[in-house]
Amino acid sequence: MVYRTDALVSDKVKIAGEFPEDSHPPIVYPIAIVAEHNDDAAKAFYSYLTGDEARAVFEKYGFSILGPGAATN
Repeated sequence: MVYRTDALVSDKVKIAGEFPEDSHPPIVYPIAIVAEHNDDAAKAFYSYLTGDEARAVFEKYGFSILGPGAATN
């Protein structure tokens, strides 16, 4: 078993079935800046990941966007 997004980018995996959405909690990839690393580089990376360019990349690879920068698989 693999995530759908992993199967979509592989030519070695065939999707034979999917689990119903209500059979498991949503798969969520949160993002945050932690206090110890609240510097300009972290803020720039966070800004990129929550911006339109990264959103397009996430969606291209099968992720759904829940909110600003929140992607699921």
